[in-house]
Amino acid sequence: MRVDPVKLIQFIVCQATEFGASLSPIRVVKFLYLADLYHARENKGKTLTGWPWKFVYFGPYCSESITALNEAVNDGLIDAKSFESKYDEKDRFLYSCRSEKEPDIAKDLSLYVWSSLKEAIKKWADDTPGLLDHVYYDTEPMKDVKRGDLLDFSKARLPIKLPKLEMKKISKSKTEKAKHLISALQEQYRARSYQLSEEKVQMVRDGAFRKSIGS
Repeated sequence: MRVDPVKLIQFIVCQATEFGASLSPIRVVKFLYLADLYHARENKGKTLTGWPWKFVYFGPYCSESITALNEAVNDGLIDAKSFESKYDEKDRFLYSCRSEKEPDIAKDLSLYVWSSLKEAIKKWADDTPGLLDHVYYDTEPMKDVKRGDLLDFSKARLPIKLPKLEMKKISKSKTEKAKHLISALQEQYRARSYQLSEEKVQMVRDGAFRKSIGS
C-alpha cells in the first residue's frame, strides 16, 4: 500500500501540534522515516512512501521528503514559520498544523503504524537529539550501514513483546492460613533452639562433674 506522503506529513505535523510542539525539517524527515519503518515491519519490508532512503544527514534521509514537505506548505496543509538562525544567515522553519481535525490519512494506517508513530511523536516532537539517537542506533535499516548506503527495509522486524507476568491473587483465608503456618514454624524453631541450648548446657555440666570426680 502506498499513501500520499504530503498527507502523511500533515498527519505527523498535526500530531506534534496536538502535543504542543512545532517540528523542524529534520524532525519531520525522521518521523517520515519511522512511518516507513513501522509499515515495513508489518509488510515484509515494503514502505508507505516507496522512497529511497539513504544514510546521509544525521541518519536516514531522502530528497523526496523535503520536496513533499514544501508541497504540504504550498498546498496549505501545514504552516511554516520562519526564524533567523543564530549560526548562519539562512532562514529556518518550524511547522505546525492549521486544522484541529485529524487528517483523513489516519484511517489508511494500521493500528500498529498509527499508534507507534503517535507514540514516537509524543516522545521526540521537541527532542531532536533523542530522535536522532533513536533512528541512528535503534532502527533495523540503520544497522551495519555506511554513509551513502541505501537503507534496506527488509531488515525491519516487529519488536518482540514479552508477556506480562500476573501474580495470582490469594484469598484472605489462604493468606491467614499461611500466616498461621509461618508462625507455627517459627515457634517450632524457637523451641528446638531452646532445647538444643539446654542440651548443650547439660553436656557442659556433665563434663565438669566428671572432671571434678576425676573420671
